[in-house]
This record gives sequence, C-alpha cells and structure tokens, in this order.
Amino acid sequence: ASEYISRMSNEQQEETLLGMKLRLAQPIGQPPQQPAKLEFYQARELYDKQLERTQMIVQRMIPCGLTVLAGAPKRGKSWLALALGLSVASGAAFLGQPVAQGSVLYLDLESRQYRVKDRLSHLTVGPAPAGLYVAHQAEPLGAKFYQQMEGWLSMVKDARLIIIDTLQKIREAGGDKYSYANDYEVVGKLKRLADDCGVCLLLVHHTRKQQAD
Repeated sequence: ASEYISRMSNEQQEETLLGMKLRLAQPIGQPPQQPAKLEFYQARELYDKQLERTQMIVQRMIPCGLTVLAGAPKRGKSWLALALGLSVASGAAFLGQPVAQGSVLYLDLESRQYRVKDRLSHLTVGPAPAGLYVAHQAEPLGAKFYQQMEGWLSMVKDARLIIIDTLQKIREAGGDKYSYANDYEVVGKLKRLADDCGVCLLLVHHTRKQQAD
C-alpha cells in the first residue's frame, strides 16, 4: 500500500490518506451514515388528488396558522386586533368578510383592564361576547409560554384565534434580539405552535421606529 501511495501525486495522497482515516474512525460494525432520503413526487400526481385546505378564520384574509400584523407605532394595530377578536368571538363579519366563530385569547401585553374597557365601549354595544378572553401577562416564549397556551386551549372547546400584542413582550431574554435571524427563529416557533394547535395566531409587531438607510 505504501509503494502504491508513493506513486501518487501529493493531492491524490492526501485524498487517499484522508479516506483511510475516515474509514478507520467509523465504529466497528456500524456502516457510514447516509444522508436522509429525499422525499419527492411528480407534479402530475396533484391533478386529481383531493387535498385538505387550510381553514380560513376570516374569509379571503386570515387563515389558520401564523399571521403577522406589523406597522408603525400608534397606527391602530391594537384597535384592529381587538376588533378582529370581537368579530371571531361573536361570529360577526370582519371588514365585510365572514368569520369562523370560536373562542379568542387576546394577550394584550402592553395595556391594562381600563384601556381594554375603553376600547370595547367604542367597538361594541353592551358586554363583550363570552368567547373573548383577555390576559395582560404571559411567560417569555419557551416551555412555560407553551404550557400557558395549552392550558387555555384545554379550557375551551372551540379555540379559533390567539392574538399576541406584541412580539417584543414575549421575546426570550439574551441573544441578538433584533437580528433577522432571531426574528425568523421566533416566528418559526410561533408558527409551529399555531400549526400544532390548529388555530390562527395573530402576531402584532412594530416596524422600525428609527430612520435607516
């Protein structure tokens, strides 16, 4: 073997020795790990296939899963989110579109009861529908937050919508909280929560407050 290797170029020798080292590094009796098999299908298979579509919470607007409501501060996002919660809880149309009626959890993490009461007095006549629940505190995004959401979901039978107002209030402490990568990771976790629970999760988020190039 050494005579055979000596006749190779330097690059060939390095590749051969590296391959030998990798093979020797494998535990005895265990084959090398293979990449996961790619799952695919032919597009033509979709032609006559019956597929279940995502349920719409508000027709033509908001489906089950994750929806982000983002905009500049003080532009009415919380008013709009509360109006949506009222519509879904009562079964009334939202912005002229039919809704899927059900229970709503509104995590109003930047307000208190008096502000919610004031807004409700402008948005509806009489008491709010029984299916609208409001909370002003929640755990940071993580295991305890999921447990809180599971607790509410187990209490109601017809959960349709969870509103988180705002994203900043449930961010986990530490790390680069303002990077695109962190936003992507946080939103990904919330999307999995919405998909797993079969509800719509509306995430209220502020756009950038400062000017930038």
